[in-house]
Formats: sequence, C-alpha cells, structure tokens
Amino acid sequence: MEISDKPANYGWKILLSMAILLLIVVFSVQNSTDTPVKLWFWEGSAPLVLLFVICFMLGLSFTLILIWPISKHSKRKSKLIKELENRVEILEQKLINKDNTNP
Repeated sequence: MEISDKPANYGWKILLSMAILLLIVVFSVQNSTDTPVKLWFWEGSAPLVLLFVICFMLGLSFTLILIWPISKHSKRKSKLIKELENRVEILEQKLINKDNTNP
C-alpha cells in the first residue's frame, strides 16, 4: 500500500477549477470593452472586466479588514474557554480524589 500526498477526491477539484477558469476567461473576453470611468474630478476609461476585478478586490479587502478584529476576539475567547475547561477538569479530579480518600 502506497501513501499519497494527494487527497482522494483530487480529480473533481481540478475539473471544478478548470470550469471556473473557463468561465472567468469567457467573462473577461465578453466584457473587455472600454467603459468610461468618473471618480470625483478624474475621468478616464478602463476595460469593464478590470473594473469588476478592482471592485471585487476592494470589497474583499474591506470585508477582511472589518472581520479581522472579530476573528481575533473569537480566537481569544475560545482560548479562554479551553483554559477554563481545563481548570474545571482539574478541580473535578481533585474533588473526586478527595472524596475517594475520605470514607
């Protein structure tokens, strides 16, 4: 029996990735026309697909920046919970040991 680094369901992930890549390529080709862009006092033009990608990346970045403190707080809480559970377990063991020694 040989041990492999690849997961057992590796094939369908490749197919799914290729299908998504194909959709992205088709979307990019179909939306490559220049679109006028206005931002306050600046005017210019850019490919529509580039604008979509930039807007997506900005939205993703802002979302991650907003979620990061919540995630950090959550990790701190779960660490505290584990520590308190360990303390409770130790105290329960001490109580059981004390009960066993006193008849």
